[in-house]
Amino acid sequence: MKFTPKGIIPPVVTPFTDDGQINEAVLRDVIEFLLKGGVHGIFLMGTTGEFYAVSADEYHRLLEIAAEVVNGRVPIYAGCNDITTRGAVRFVKMAERVRADAISVLTPMFISQTQAELYAFFKTISESSSLPIILYNNKPKTNITIEPSTVAKLAELENIVGIKDSTGDFTNSAEYLRLTRNNDSFHVLLGRDTLIYAGLCHGAAGP
Repeated sequence: MKFTPKGIIPPVVTPFTDDGQINEAVLRDVIEFLLKGGVHGIFLMGTTGEFYAVSADEYHRLLEIAAEVVNGRVPIYAGCNDITTRGAVRFVKMAERVRADAISVLTPMFISQTQAELYAFFKTISESSSLPIILYNNKPKTNITIEPSTVAKLAELENIVGIKDSTGDFTNSAEYLRLTRNNDSFHVLLGRDTLIYAGLCHGAAGP
């Protein structure tokens, strides 16, 4: 797959009104502000976007708004996160319907999966969609991690094109880079601002 995640891809906050509704006007302003700043992509419904706090209908509407505002200027990355495989696939299908350019999938939270189970989870999602997939590892938030050896194995799947590492453990990030360095279609992104420069020096594709 030729899709390359790279550059500055900010996770977009989800603005709410005082009564808990999605503030669509502010969301449009936030996205436009980021685009004018020269970002290389827009990432909706990640940790910063509070994916856990919106309904399926709100999720779909958020992606619709992003697609309208971005209008093809940069790729849209849609977070498709759920505690179950079935739930994650449901969000993947929503992302497809609004023509997101790529999806980001967080490890399932709460349940302590084995590495074999994590592989099966991401493989099933890979088989459910033709969209480029960015694995998302955020152990401090989920208490689950994708080991480097598992990432190297997942990187062999055609539409898994990268991983965002938000562990804050640069030894882990460096192992991702080392084990996938001969795979030109797989890219490592750093999810911790303090490690962006070090990551770029070691061959990461961006933050």
